[in-house]
Amino acid sequence: MVGTELLSRRPALSFVAVTYLFSWGIWIPAAVTISEPGMLFGAFVVGAFGPAIAGAVMVVATGGRLRAWIRDMLRWRLPARWYLAALGLPLLFVVVETIVYAGIGGSLAPTTLPRRLAVWLGAFPIALLLTGGNEEPGWRGFLQPRLQRTYGALTAALAVGAVWTIWHVPMDVMMPPALDGGGYDASDALSRIATLPLAVVYAWLYNSTDGSVVVTMLFHAGWNTSQTLVPAGFSSELADTPLVTATRVAALLVLVAFLLVAYDRETLADGDAHRGSGVDGSGTESRA
Repeated sequence: MVGTELLSRRPALSFVAVTYLFSWGIWIPAAVTISEPGMLFGAFVVGAFGPAIAGAVMVVATGGRLRAWIRDMLRWRLPARWYLAALGLPLLFVVVETIVYAGIGGSLAPTTLPRRLAVWLGAFPIALLLTGGNEEPGWRGFLQPRLQRTYGALTAALAVGAVWTIWHVPMDVMMPPALDGGGYDASDALSRIATLPLAVVYAWLYNSTDGSVVVTMLFHAGWNTSQTLVPAGFSSELADTPLVTATRVAALLVLVAFLLVAYDRETLADGDAHRGSGVDGSGTESRA
């Protein structure tokens, strides 16, 4: 088929195009036409499946097998240290943020922790399956391995990070005003800047586990929800200031610097990187 041939000629670019068309094609009209918050949020959630859907489309378009692609991504029999890294690193950021929050005059409220933990326990599975982790089959399950076979892990991660950052623009700019009348502020901008170095961390987790998207999904959910655990009063405005957010970004940059010193930039992993075997569901290599 002509459409399939067109997609398969440039799989990476085609993946990006399908992702943007699907997500933006839902987000932008929804923000303009829907006023009911629940329906609007639902539309943004549906659009967030764009990367995963694009990955599936490209697997089929390049002659792969969806079942094999999914099986490779859902590799979960891993050393416990990788689960510890995926779930524990976001908590380290919470510790750093808490120290800074207290340092700028924020009042710690340890008594809020049980309630905050309950909020986090409810938010984590939602972030894992609907508002973060659901993106991973596309970004790490398809685009990262597709690019790194040609360009190496670090360059591929930065490219994925750039695509990922741009993909968020309609959601970042249009969703807050449409839902609560708030605008795009400095904290939001800093959080988005973090997407680029975050892509390096995801690539490290992905390659170090021989292509397990499960681990990157867990880290994604942890990153998106961990700020819930900063032990501030629920009415405090200091817990989400640009300074606290900047601290999180700075801590992330320190982690990335460590990874670049500790690991080869071509692989971002011990030994041979996961260079995309099975990324298309067939185990065969193809051009980016």
